[in-house]
Amino acid sequence: MPFWVVVPVLFFLFRNPNRQIPSVPLGLVSPVDGRVVDIEKVHDTYLDREAVAILLSMAKLGPYVMRSSTEGKVKEHFSVDGNQKAIWVQTDEQDD
Repeated sequence: MPFWVVVPVLFFLFRNPNRQIPSVPLGLVSPVDGRVVDIEKVHDTYLDREAVAILLSMAKLGPYVMRSSTEGKVKEHFSVDGNQKAIWVQTDEQDD
């Protein structure tokens, strides 16, 4: 019986709704559905340079799907404290 309760909840949380993505060269798209909590200039300890950090908060009942924010090659994955993740993506124009 618990199986029949858990499965619909998982399908609801991990659904992947279609999203309209504009075809703008070098355009960026939010990787998750939610809201912007904070934007600040920080020192990127992974790439050892200045960067802009954008903190996103996912909606509690929103879809738990993460998309790529731009087209490019994934250079490296980072995990901060088990909760926060960072991905280094480099475009064909060598933008990080």
